[in-house]
Amino acid sequence: MSLTFHAPGHKTVPSGPGTRASTASASVPADRASADSAPAASSGPVTAALIHKADPEEVLLTAWRRTGEDAFVFAARWPRAHRFYVTPDGRYTPALFAETVRQTFSALTHAAYGVPFGYQLIWDELAFEVSTAALYVGPGPAALTLHVSCDATHSRRGVLTAAALEVTVERDGMLLGTARTRFTVHPATLYARLRRARTDARGAMDAAPRAQAPLDPAAVGRTRAADVVLGAEGGPGRRELRVDTAHPVLFDHPVDHVPGMLLVEGVQQAAVAALGPDARLRSLSISFQRFAELDAPCHLSYRVIRPAPGAPGPTAPVVHVEAEQDGEPVFTATATATATGSAEQG
Repeated sequence: MSLTFHAPGHKTVPSGPGTRASTASASVPADRASADSAPAASSGPVTAALIHKADPEEVLLTAWRRTGEDAFVFAARWPRAHRFYVTPDGRYTPALFAETVRQTFSALTHAAYGVPFGYQLIWDELAFEVSTAALYVGPGPAALTLHVSCDATHSRRGVLTAAALEVTVERDGMLLGTARTRFTVHPATLYARLRRARTDARGAMDAAPRAQAPLDPAAVGRTRAADVVLGAEGGPGRRELRVDTAHPVLFDHPVDHVPGMLLVEGVQQAAVAALGPDARLRSLSISFQRFAELDAPCHLSYRVIRPAPGAPGPTAPVVHVEAEQDGEPVFTATATATATGSAEQG
């Protein structure tokens, strides 16, 4: 599966549901796009353009440097009061960890491997585990160090075509979490074929229907209805994904399909809905199979599997989440969390 990352304010190519559909892509201005790799660097600051963001306040990474042929260190900063990625009890959400990891592969693609802007990054899979104790919000911004190992695949012309990252994140000398992720890289012409003429980002945003009423924010660990991504309609274990294209964080700029981070947030909120409002997510694994389009309902189904007492294997309950749109699978995911409070009842 895949999810593409689009650079804000840049031209994208037409798109449609392809064989890889739930993707995140990044595009670059047409006049900067090139078939050849750009010069690679060994260190530098991380800008909004490198991670395909319009709002500089959403840039979590601050600087990077190469420590080996395919090894890197990033510095990151989490604001003390993020407008979206903080829980009601004053903790950073695991989705903020996921977004930080996402920004690393966008930055590395262009800065370290010289991929021209205009190429699309398609997310295939993500798995991470976090220390819930290290997600506290302190008296000031949180300073993070990310150690990244990259297994890179290049074309005959030397352009990066795919990469798998192993990421370890530290905060104040303690392990915050680890992650594994994989993505592929496509020139605009190939992305257009994959998307089947559905890459008009502004047109796709305009065609998105009004988001349905949200589930009770308390049921998914939120305080604001605008931050809920599960719809009120449906029933326990099955909800429509709320796609609010006016959300300033999840839709930082026009995109031609549902952003990957919205799908990750959907899994996080489904896990809380299934386990109870006080549940704290510890791990998440998601495999993207198709693009989720903006003009059709996408439904999430989720269920809890609780370990038998004394049984080998995971001791925490596991939430299985599946998404489908127009009868086709979009992604499959699992999440583990502490289970407290009252969950949805069916």
